Amino acid sequence: MNRTGKYFASLLFDDGLPELQPNLEVKAVGIDVGLTHFAITSDGSKFDNPRHLKKHEKNLKRKQQKTFS
Repeated sequence: MNRTGKYFASLLFDDGLPELQPNLEVKAVGIDVGLTHFAITSDGSKFDNPRHLKKHEKNLKRKQQKTFS
């Protein structure tokens, strides 16, 4: 029971299935997200940052000027 008078319960059940063994053949990969590269993995692969704003900046500027004028 907590201070507000609410009760909480935790239940644990045994499903009777054998315990799973970890697969040691699978290799985990870490990912670092950055500014110059979109992602860099722990094995050294680099993925370029998709510059959608730079690509469409001129069109966006024109549309914003038309909207606010």
